[in-house]
Amino acid sequence: MLYNIDDDAIEQHAEAVDQMELSQQLSYWKSVTIINQKLRRDDNRKFEDQIAAKRMQITSLSVKVTTLSAQVRGLREKLSEAQCRSLIVYENKKPTTEENEGPLPGEVPPPDTTGIDTKVEDPRPEEVPSPEADKFFEVEE
Repeated sequence: MLYNIDDDAIEQHAEAVDQMELSQQLSYWKSVTIINQKLRRDDNRKFEDQIAAKRMQITSLSVKVTTLSAQVRGLREKLSEAQCRSLIVYENKKPTTEENEGPLPGEVPPPDTTGIDTKVEDPRPEEVPSPEADKFFEVEE
């Protein structure tokens, strides 16, 4: 702990102690020493108690982390098992053309191309524009 120390008060106190008899000074300094030792012990105990309390908090948090990690591990295993089961069910269920008129859930249906002419013809020579037609779009300099 930090204390505000008044230098003037210390000088006055020191002068008062100097005016005491030697035996009184000796008993005074002994009592000051004892008081300082007691304060130091109290501070040490207080800090030791704080350290012990922090250690207990850390221990309880470590236990919580361990339990949560075990729960997460269990949930991951359950999820993995569920995913494996759903994949096995999906692989075992082979759709037939009679049963499956539309796309499976989650699939995009193929586009309808029945009305589209898939033959590609080259343009006839008379339909190809002449190079002079491109001059219309050129920028004059």
